[in-house]
Amino acid sequence: MGSEDAEAPEGRHIILVAGMHRSGTSALTRVLNLCGAALPPGELLPANDENPDGFWESEPLVHLHDDVLAAWGLQWNSTQALPPAWIDSDIAQTFQERIYDFIAPTLAEHHLLVVKDPRLCLLMPLWRRLASAHGIALSVVLPLRNPLEVAASLAQRDGMAQAPALLLWLRHVLQAEHDTRGMDRCFILYEVLLQDGPGVARTIAATLPVRFEGHEDAIAAFVKPDRQHHHAGAADLGEVAAAAGWVATAYDWGRRAAQGEHPEPAILDEIDVALHAAEAIFRPILDDQAARLAAPEPPAPVVRVVWPERRMV
Repeated sequence: MGSEDAEAPEGRHIILVAGMHRSGTSALTRVLNLCGAALPPGELLPANDENPDGFWESEPLVHLHDDVLAAWGLQWNSTQALPPAWIDSDIAQTFQERIYDFIAPTLAEHHLLVVKDPRLCLLMPLWRRLASAHGIALSVVLPLRNPLEVAASLAQRDGMAQAPALLLWLRHVLQAEHDTRGMDRCFILYEVLLQDGPGVARTIAATLPVRFEGHEDAIAAFVKPDRQHHHAGAADLGEVAAAAGWVATAYDWGRRAAQGEHPEPAILDEIDVALHAAEAIFRPILDDQAARLAAPEPPAPVVRVVWPERRMV
């Protein structure tokens, strides 16, 4: 465990499912729930056409995470990063305690909790400090899906264009990987989850300090391979200009990690540094363009037509 991660008194343990939107986080959370991990309190986000089996996500907790992002002017689909010192602010401390107060009763009763929200990719430092401050063991499962499939799913659900969807994917994956270093963590491929849910549960149990036994039938009945509606291969990334460089490299790194290799994280650090450098140049331009598009159009000028007087002959 990293220096911020404390041993858990009475076995209190939180498993965070931190993956990019549309990457199988909902199905993975339900698998862990079927294995005995409790869900956070509050109403769950309702199922819809995109997630007919449910999101398995606490709606009040999602709203809390949204409030954290909003405190710095961001939303779930913002492609820019949080400011570097955000975690050391009084605002972050306040949200840390609000989140703990929300989950504490459930954690006291069940001791093992699974929390899922793609926003965790961006808010991991908050949860690490929360766990350290309250003596809670923390583990992370990081699901990974082909970024072209994620982009296609976001286009269908939210009308998001491919380029910003790929940038959003990259930001979430880079941030989640960096901020979970030193923790007990497990990378899971989306397609493997759909093909072999019980096998994924066994992999998690073998990797993280949790024990799951006897739930294979329930998991196999829940995980449905036909829920995948968008398909792309790793080679397809090279055919898309926005994905052929940084995105393809990050995806290859994640696949190797999920397959049990130990790729050098410096590869991702180099991408992150380059991404921040590019953002320093282009972000003001993009923000200015967005502001212009959002501004109301000025009213059209009124043109008076003066007809010449007709003389009677």
